[in-house]
This record gives sequence, C-alpha cells and structure tokens, in this order.
Amino acid sequence: MFGDKMEEEALNSDWGLFPRIVKDIFMAMESRSVPFIVKASGVEFYLGEAFDMLNMHAQCQIDPDTGQPLGLLDITIQSVDGGLQFLKKIRDGRKTMGHAANDTSSRSHCAILISLYQISKSSKEEFCKTTLHLMDLAGAERPRATGQGRLSGPEASEAILKAMIQGQEIPLAAQGFVINYELSGIMDEVVSATERHKKGMPYQPQRQLRTAAIQYLTGCFRGETVLSSVVCLSQAGQFGWETWFSIAEYGYKLSQLRVPVKVQPAKQLKRTIQSLEKGVDEKKVDVARTDKANKYYPRKAGQLQLLERELRNLSDLSATFSSSGFVNTPRV
Repeated sequence: MFGDKMEEEALNSDWGLFPRIVKDIFMAMESRSVPFIVKASGVEFYLGEAFDMLNMHAQCQIDPDTGQPLGLLDITIQSVDGGLQFLKKIRDGRKTMGHAANDTSSRSHCAILISLYQISKSSKEEFCKTTLHLMDLAGAERPRATGQGRLSGPEASEAILKAMIQGQEIPLAAQGFVINYELSGIMDEVVSATERHKKGMPYQPQRQLRTAAIQYLTGCFRGETVLSSVVCLSQAGQFGWETWFSIAEYGYKLSQLRVPVKVQPAKQLKRTIQSLEKGVDEKKVDVARTDKANKYYPRKAGQLQLLERELRNLSDLSATFSSSGFVNTPRV
C-alpha cells in the first residue's frame, strides 16, 4: 500500500503530523482486520467565527455546551493519498496574509477533525468512534514585529466593521488583535479549568465574550479529549518576546492542566442507529417549528445536520460491516 521501504522513508521524511496520523490509522486498522471507515472535516476560526472548510467557507455554529462544531461537511478518507488530497484542500483554503515578518502569515486558527469508526473486535455488534482534533493556532503577534500599529479593542472592532461595510480586506493590525485576544482567552480557560479540577470541581466555561475558537477548545478542559500540545519556537532573535510568550505562557500553563478523562465505552451499532433515526425525526420537527429569525435557529439547524451526518456515517459503517460477512445489519 505504501511501496517499498526505501520509497516509504523518502516520502515520510517531510511529512507533517496529519499524513503520519492517517498512515498510522490505516496500518493499525489493517492489522486489526475489522470493518472501519475514516471521515475528515475542517474548521477555520477567523475573526471570532467558525467556517466550514469543505463547504465554501460557510459559517458554522459551535455548540456552547459541548464545543462541538455543528453542521460540518465531511469526506471519506480511503487511503493516505486521499488524506494528502484532503490536506491540500484545507491548506489552500487557509486565510493567510503577508507582513513585515512573514510572507504567508496565518490569520486564523484551523482545526482538522479525523473520525475513525470501527467495529469492536470483542463484540461484532458494537462499535467505537474516536475523533482526533488537530488544531493549528495562529501565533501571538507584536504590532512592531509585523510592521503594523497597535490597536485597542474598540479600535480593532471599528476597523473590522468599517472594512466589512466597504468590502475591503480586514487590516492586519485588527486581525492581530483578534488573534492575541483569542490566545489570551484560551489561556484564561486553561487556568480556570486547572484550578477547578484541583479543587475537585467540574469545569464551567465562561459564557460571555467567548469566540468560536475558545468554545471549540472547551472540550479539552472537561475531560472529553486527551490533550497533547506542540509549542513552536522561532529561531530568530527579533522574536524573543514571542518565544517567551510561547514557553512561559502556553507551554507552562498547558503543562499544569490536569483533567479527569471520561472513558467512552463501545456502543451497540444497531441501537445507536435507531436512536439517531428517532433523534433526526424529532429535531426536524423542532427546526420546522422554529422561526428562522429566532436566534437559536442556526444552532438547531446545525444540530440537525450533525445528527444526519452521524446517521449517514454509521449507516456506511453498517454497510461495510454487512459486506464483510460478520452479520447482516441492514443499511438505513
């Protein structure tokens, strides 16, 4: 599947985290010899909002209670080559701009979600779902390093609104303010979660002034996700402040985060499909009864799309399961 050993090593030498993970997933699942499917989606977080990178950057909702993106499109990854094609699409769609320090500076945060659905090896009637969230955070910025002036919060908001009204590019300084604001907000949530868990108290995210990126990351602080972080440091001397911020702020504070992990048990495939069918029907009624002008309509519509997507994915897994000859589970 991956060619001879020398060719494989040559191809892997410049691979990043995502293609290595996709390759490891397929190698591991081939050795397990159980039916499985792999799905992938992408979210870009720009100027405080979330956008679906597989759906022409349509704005999407983040569930404030779970941190889960709602209504994302996903695609099936069937090979490492398919994963690389997906990654290229995500990279090409990422918001970047040039400034004094970087010709292709990321102006957004970006998350790739890889969901592995597999039939349990111990019980052929059960399945497990594992979702890997790979998030690349935009780096902290000093206006002096990027060649831009410093803006206050009100000034950045005014500049963003003016540019949007006039159909112009958002000023770099305003983008930098939002990036730094979100990075600081994420650290505030890390500290809050750390302190609450130390006291044996459940984490409660703040409800006010939270951007979509901060909402999305709250799943790491409740124990639903096992968190690992990679801190990137600049080798350039003029970025000493950024290096200090990365180590003293992000690196240190993230290393202090301790969250009780919630183990997710295997679930009955047929029963889960039936539950999702019922959930889709109920949510359709709820959405139909909600006025589109209602502020909760986008969230409800996104929740419906999430349920429908999960139902499709489990139906695909069920069909793969049936064709493997383990059991005759009907496709929905």
